[in-house]
Amino acid sequence: MLSKSSVLLLSFLALPKCLAVGEDVLEQYLTRRQVIIDEESSDLFGADIILDDEEQVANQVLMKLKLREIGTAANSRNFLPSKQFSSVSKAISNSPLFKVIRLMPKGGVLHAHLSAVNSRNFILNNITDRENLYVCRDQRDGAPRLRFFRYGAAAAASRVDRSCRWRLLAEVRQKDRSIDEEIDQALTMYAGGERLGRIRNSNDAWRKFLNLFDFVKSLFSFKPVYEDYLYHVLEEMHKDNVQFVELRTALQPLYDLDGQQYQDLQVLEIFKKVVDRFMDDHADFVAVKIIYSPHRNIPRSTLDEYIGKFRLFKEAYPELVVGFDLVGQEDRGRPLLDFVDELLELGRDTQFYFHAGETNWNGHEVDENLIDAVLLNAKRIGHGFALIKHPKLMEIVKEKKIVVEVSPISNQVLKLVGDMRNHPAAHFFATNLPVVISNDDPGFWGATGLSHDYYEAFVGIMSRKTDLRSLKRLALNSIEHSSLSDKERALAEEAWTRRWKTFVRQIIMDSDDRETLSSSYYRVRAPSSSFTSRARKSFYWRELLIDVEYASYWTHLALESQSFDPEQPCDTLFILASSRAFPAVYLASTASYSYAQLHVYVIVMLLVVATAIFCIAAGSLSCDPVAAAFHPTNFHEQQQLLHRHQHGKNNHHDEYWRQRARILQSEEKKMLGGDMSFERNERLANKLLMDAKTKEIDDGQYNILRIFFLSHLDDASIIIFFFLISRAGFRDPKQFLPAQSFLRAASSIRKSPVFQIIEDMPKGAVLHAHDTAIVSSEYVFWNITYRPNLYVCEIDGQLKFHFFAPGDAAHRPGCDWTLLQEMRKYDQHRTIDYRIAQQLTMVTRNAEQAYANVDEAWTKFMSIFIFLGPMLTYRPVFEDYFYQGLLEFYNDNIIYLELRTVLPTLYDLDGKQYGPIEVARIYKQVADRFCRDYPDFVGVKLIYAPLRNVQERQLEEFLSTARELVRELPDFVAGFDLVGQEDKGVPLVEFAEQLRGLGNASATPVRLFFHAGETNWYGTSTDENLLDAILLGTKRIGHGYAVLKHPELLEMIREKGIAIEVAPISNQVLSLVKDMRNHPAVALFAGDYPVVVSNDDPGLWGAQGLSYDFYEAFVGIMSRNADLRALKKLALNSINYSSMTQDQRIRAMDIWRRRWDAFVARLIESMINRK
Repeated sequence: MLSKSSVLLLSFLALPKCLAVGEDVLEQYLTRRQVIIDEESSDLFGADIILDDEEQVANQVLMKLKLREIGTAANSRNFLPSKQFSSVSKAISNSPLFKVIRLMPKGGVLHAHLSAVNSRNFILNNITDRENLYVCRDQRDGAPRLRFFRYGAAAAASRVDRSCRWRLLAEVRQKDRSIDEEIDQALTMYAGGERLGRIRNSNDAWRKFLNLFDFVKSLFSFKPVYEDYLYHVLEEMHKDNVQFVELRTALQPLYDLDGQQYQDLQVLEIFKKVVDRFMDDHADFVAVKIIYSPHRNIPRSTLDEYIGKFRLFKEAYPELVVGFDLVGQEDRGRPLLDFVDELLELGRDTQFYFHAGETNWNGHEVDENLIDAVLLNAKRIGHGFALIKHPKLMEIVKEKKIVVEVSPISNQVLKLVGDMRNHPAAHFFATNLPVVISNDDPGFWGATGLSHDYYEAFVGIMSRKTDLRSLKRLALNSIEHSSLSDKERALAEEAWTRRWKTFVRQIIMDSDDRETLSSSYYRVRAPSSSFTSRARKSFYWRELLIDVEYASYWTHLALESQSFDPEQPCDTLFILASSRAFPAVYLASTASYSYAQLHVYVIVMLLVVATAIFCIAAGSLSCDPVAAAFHPTNFHEQQQLLHRHQHGKNNHHDEYWRQRARILQSEEKKMLGGDMSFERNERLANKLLMDAKTKEIDDGQYNILRIFFLSHLDDASIIIFFFLISRAGFRDPKQFLPAQSFLRAASSIRKSPVFQIIEDMPKGAVLHAHDTAIVSSEYVFWNITYRPNLYVCEIDGQLKFHFFAPGDAAHRPGCDWTLLQEMRKYDQHRTIDYRIAQQLTMVTRNAEQAYANVDEAWTKFMSIFIFLGPMLTYRPVFEDYFYQGLLEFYNDNIIYLELRTVLPTLYDLDGKQYGPIEVARIYKQVADRFCRDYPDFVGVKLIYAPLRNVQERQLEEFLSTARELVRELPDFVAGFDLVGQEDKGVPLVEFAEQLRGLGNASATPVRLFFHAGETNWYGTSTDENLLDAILLGTKRIGHGYAVLKHPELLEMIREKGIAIEVAPISNQVLSLVKDMRNHPAVALFAGDYPVVVSNDDPGLWGAQGLSYDFYEAFVGIMSRNADLRALKKLALNSINYSSMTQDQRIRAMDIWRRRWDAFVARLIESMINRK
């Protein structure tokens, strides 16, 4: 059966024959273009909803507000969802669009934690003004603590706990005005640490976050406050046009001033009385439900207690207590895997609503919580942030209609994402995954109800073109996927429909231009001056202002299972005994061993190792199990065996483990390199690489050794498992290098054992690099700036350089030129050198502040090119610079280069200048010389790449030059591209007619290699460049950062074999992504899409060659389990997707394979020598 993208491709081939003879080429192109837009629109989130006449009019108002807000922000660099919520919450609240969203009936809140829902103002202005509230400053950390006491009890408490001296808050306020500020800071994520930049990663954020829960717990445990707080929570939700809420709570014990304690069912009864009272007072509020949610970081025995409580609650109030969850920081909590047996039993009669995947790690037990949530039949998944890294799971989630509860602001505040445009939910919406928007803990960051999260999702995460239908679908999803009874759901739907109609009419009535509105709300764009009149008519009747861009694609993966062979005891023994260290698995805390037992076990351990050695020597240990021991898949099999035999055999549970193994193995086979088999000694080399990689990701601080013994495991009498745990890198993200700015982490990366292995690795080809940015800044500084005849002057505070013949500089007006060599003689403090260094590179101490957004980064980026230009275009320098660039690539084990160049005009000291064709010939001369000097370097090809922000006439000149280049140098010039900041450049569609003719020219066809999608905007002309690049026949796509937001295009890329040139460091330095774990290429690697890794402009940010980008991709973006095969596949892709001739490719493959075999041999030798 053909996929949608296959059908689209076939329709493109057939479409020109169907067009009228008189229609021109552009008409054909634009018709094809519209087919894709319509196809994506038909599958978008909310596309199944048909708006009635009134809704269409309201939608016109809504979209006018949305487009105005996005447009204004894009021009002023102040796009609110790209900022931290703390800095823009007031601006969002004042937004006209937010005010509309606030009015909208939103259905239900399905993910909110009771202790963190209420506004800080209510606590400060109500609760802290109550009688009998005491305060102390903890002597251990100076933080305030609050608690209610009856008269005289506070003094007794102070005597018991000497770290805290309790005083009546009302009296303290009279003497110490700072106490209110301290309490205020203790109630919000944004106090102190956030403002001072102390909250730098998720662990810092969670530390502060959990402190907030501890602080409010003492307040809300007081029964009168608990009752008032709960009532006010519901009241705030109701004011935000929420009709029902599902609250996560562990029903903590309460107390009264008279000393009475309330536990378990008593607390639940108090809760229910408040809810009943609220619903009596608010007849239009449908329901309140409880999802019982104890903490996840507990012993199994404690979980049994919680399950017992849950069953008690459920039996007493089955309509109120609807499900079970485990909460807390996943990165530091116990994985669901530890509790599988208990949860499988509980799941027979219980709905699960698990937090899962609230992490940006990939290939750990943390993101694998998603697998267990799915297999445990969770009805909904809380957060699911890491789901995008698991294509097989995404397919299952969609098929089973498991809803993802997306909480945008929570994910930002807790440091999973910075700019909402990078939130993985953009892909969820684009693939029409079942999604609801929730608020999680709005009281801790000053959000109101659900509206702020709706705003962030609608404006920041969804496409610019998504409209009222998506908001309507979110509300309807919250009802459809709630835990309401059938009767409650019917009431909710009926009430919501009435309120929705009122809301729609109110939008229309409140509009400032009601008289201009009509039900036909799609309007034509203003025509572009770059189109002919006929083209304008054809294009703009197809391009609607409010069309939508979503598509659904499913990645179909074959499920294959592997298991140990019981007939090969030596093999099995070696696999279990010699496996690499893998994530910690916690056993029952009650296990204990005597010293005598431990001595016996150590002896048995030595016997096992001796047996393994004997098996190897006897030749009974085959190569395959050795490979399995070194392969990440084996970890999952061992994990499965351990849990099965730790908790006993159970046929029902065995099926669970088989399903889990199939999912893991399916995903590992589908990832980049998963289709490759290890050859010869690659398995042993992989062992060394993966030891280094897992140690680095986990930071290698293996300070606890655990040895577990499992008796009666199949036919073996005893098996020993080794677990090395306490992984500081994983536990402390600020130590994880790819999570840091490369500008700060480069020196640490150089010391990495993984980097050193990658540096030694033959990487094939560089397919995306720019001519005047390939050489290290050190070479530019120490070589080029110390050459004779280099003059310097200053204009507007910036240095300018140029080479002149002696005496010529004095005759150049407009600048006071001085010989740099002379200036240095009199510069004792080396001020000029410092200024040169600053202008040569993007490197700076505070990159996050210096380049706060894409525009600021690009401003600095382009200034470097302007600064370097006059120096590098001096012909002798130009030739030496290019040769040095090739040498740096060669030393980094690169054997081929495709260089993007603007072919700048060169000059000599005698005034002679060289045009584009002459410059291309100079390039070829230098390349040929380098290939003679280094015979195992395969060669160079040029991609002519002028700037994209040009007028039509200039483009025609560029295209004419491109054709001439291909005619004159057909074996050296590969093709054509347009470069520069896409957000500010002319979109490809504006030049569609000319560009399409370039690739189809019968005489001298020119291949295309377009930059496209180098943006985090969604639904704009910039990310639409991806569509045009594909339709124009691009051979590769430069960057493709936004491609995940266009899943239909993504599948076309796979089917047409268009490689995406991923440049990780460039994307980070130019402020598209901060943490490499959030790079969208994670999905490209997980799905084995055509992809190569390139370096773009390494010389501008302190990198050399390609190794740094390979490192960032391998360690930071790919799964922790991605291994040597992934690196090998990247190298092979770089050759296969190059524009080499067939003979060149055969030669390149031969050279690369010989160098690869030598690399593998060196790696194994180093392992042997180390041992």
